[in-house]
Amino acid sequence: SGLSPKNASKRASIVGGYENNDTTPSTVDWSSLSKSCKRAKAAFRDADSGQMVIKNMFLTHLDALTSVLTSYAQTYCGGRDQKYNESNGRRLSLDEMKTRTSEIKRALRFAMACLAPPNVEQDSKMAPDGVEKGEDVERYRFARRYRQELQEIAVRGFDSNSKTNQQKELRHQYGLQIPLAEIIYGDGPGTSPEVNANISADEGNGTHSAIKDSIEREKRTVRVLAARLLCNLVTDNPMAAEIVLRAVPFSPTSDQIEARMAATLGPGGAVNEDGVIFWSDLVDATAKVQGVDKISKRGDNTEDREALAAVAAALHNLLASLEAVELLIELDDVMKRRENAKQHQDGDEEEFEHRSSKPIDVGFQVASNGPLMNALLRNIIPAKAVLIQSQFEKQHAEATRPKLQGLPSAPDYLSDSATEWISLVLERLASRSLLPQMLKTAGGTKSDTVTPEQVVLASCIRQAVDDYHSALTASGDAGGFGRRRLSIAAKTTGMAVATRPHPLWGRAANSSAGGRSVGGRDSRAAVPVLLALANDAETFRLRAIILRESNSTEELYDGELNCTIRIIDDICDMIAQSLGRHVTSSNVGATDNERLKQCCIADARSVLGRETSLIASCCKDLARVLDTALANNSGRKARDMQLSSQDQQTAIVMVRLIANLIYQSRYNQDTLRITSIPMLALDNEAQSSSSNFGVHSNPNTGKHTGRTGLHVILSATSLAPICFTLREWCIVAIRNAVESNAANAETVRRLEANQVLGDTPELQRLGVKVEMDEKGKMQVTRRDSSEV
Repeated sequence: SGLSPKNASKRASIVGGYENNDTTPSTVDWSSLSKSCKRAKAAFRDADSGQMVIKNMFLTHLDALTSVLTSYAQTYCGGRDQKYNESNGRRLSLDEMKTRTSEIKRALRFAMACLAPPNVEQDSKMAPDGVEKGEDVERYRFARRYRQELQEIAVRGFDSNSKTNQQKELRHQYGLQIPLAEIIYGDGPGTSPEVNANISADEGNGTHSAIKDSIEREKRTVRVLAARLLCNLVTDNPMAAEIVLRAVPFSPTSDQIEARMAATLGPGGAVNEDGVIFWSDLVDATAKVQGVDKISKRGDNTEDREALAAVAAALHNLLASLEAVELLIELDDVMKRRENAKQHQDGDEEEFEHRSSKPIDVGFQVASNGPLMNALLRNIIPAKAVLIQSQFEKQHAEATRPKLQGLPSAPDYLSDSATEWISLVLERLASRSLLPQMLKTAGGTKSDTVTPEQVVLASCIRQAVDDYHSALTASGDAGGFGRRRLSIAAKTTGMAVATRPHPLWGRAANSSAGGRSVGGRDSRAAVPVLLALANDAETFRLRAIILRESNSTEELYDGELNCTIRIIDDICDMIAQSLGRHVTSSNVGATDNERLKQCCIADARSVLGRETSLIASCCKDLARVLDTALANNSGRKARDMQLSSQDQQTAIVMVRLIANLIYQSRYNQDTLRITSIPMLALDNEAQSSSSNFGVHSNPNTGKHTGRTGLHVILSATSLAPICFTLREWCIVAIRNAVESNAANAETVRRLEANQVLGDTPELQRLGVKVEMDEKGKMQVTRRDSSEV
């Protein structure tokens, strides 16, 4: 890929000027430097002077900064110095550990102050007289140039004024990203017992126990600061992001994974003997850290996931920076082709053979990276939230009537900053038309078997699609971010409302257009994605049928059937929402871009209807829910009918998808009418009850017409009392089915009642009965005294 680690094995040991690190604190006053850095940004009238002061301070103290970070990583984070101390029986005192931890925390804050993106809003308020606030764009761009220069110096370990190539090559091994990754990865749960081991026999009193707890809190803070500094290194800088990715690859290769597994079985149980740290390692390491003595308002321990949030933010910003590299390469390739074509038209005899420099698709690399994708998906939700969610679902697992109850205090435990940043990473990848590949990567060895990671991924992207369509403006141009903050770069351009591309294909459609939305490209990006998702849903649906027929005895793990049903509903809902934005040429306010997008949606409907069995499958799933519900609720009053929450969701999603598939599509409308839907195999009493709503026959001729998809949609309205919004979506589906389709309209008009549902105790108590004449008309008559 061109981004493989270079001399990665050398990272296991630090050589050169920092070989003989000891535990002596440095003489640099990091706190004063941080204050000076902040004052420099506001003290000078012109931005150039302030940025030059910050640059000089950073360059002057870069060696000391690298030295203290490397020494800390080697001494306290499982590095060479820690192993040396353990082998020689040396134990560091708690005072030494506390001093070094406090120092490294101050050093990290100084580096963050130098590399932090400029705060445009604050700078505008503090701008001197005579400086217009409208100059925010230029101020940001000016500060950005200085910050990018510092970022590249930090990750390279040298500046452009280094004297010799040997010095550059030597210092390249000391880029800040290397000790930062070691601090994030090595300062994990496995090092906590090391603090206890370093306590001398005479230090085991209450005072030193308090110091030990203080050190643990300080080390967690150091980990968070290290992760945030790593995020600052790769933000808005393609060159720095590429260098960091060379030093910290996404995940180990298959050979490296096998070597690690073999090492765990050897003496000592070493996990990472090769010395290479990957992004997947950083995610796993930060996800395992538990906050000690961090007490929540409820009085129980909570997880410390701030470091995980910072690592996910760093990964997101790294991908965003590398996407800028891809765009620049594509634009450069276009310019070269145009220049060659121009020279050819001018009659130049020289032959120009231009070879396209294909950009590195980093998004596809991450979407195809199993260890990294699974690490993100497994840690997107706090462990505590999973336990509370499981308990809540057990309490409400029985079939009930629809109730509007939410999870208690959902924002407090269901999500946090780590959840949001991991979601942003997944949404960025999915918006490049990579969701089918991501589902494949998160799947198991069998293509038709659903894994919990796939369910989490589908649920996350489904929420993103729902947010996108909910935030659509009246013109339908773009979706808003909602509560998410605008980026600094977006604010400087005067953007008032944050917009984002479509969660399933937006960035794939816009990348080759320089970031601009081009409607003609939407079809080339959207249709393949929707077609791939529809095929995935069909594959999972076949697996669900097998599991139902085997009564779940074929499940590879407990709950596989539930996971399969859930992911089918999520995928179908994403397709339904993507097809649900209707803009026609008759709209007065419709723009050309909106009409182009409508053409894209029309193409998707046509392809899905002709090349997949999605309409028939949705009708069968809806019929299964309908037949089962009517059979289980036979003889009950409407207010006493019950339906599980999963079946309620399935019914609404399937009707919604059918309604959007058949909208202004004659082929799909006819498919709905002619598709035969068999009855579900039920007992005799249930079959009789269900057949009254499904199989249609003419009482005059006795001709059996059978049940089709259109009949199922009409019959589904009977579940309206136990399924919110189902009746409304059925009305929309029926309206779309009969629009400009005389055959469907005639089928609905000629539907006739089959038979009376039966005598009920309520009718008997009232002394009346319901009868149907030969023409199918109903009438209520009084009972004779002889009738029971």
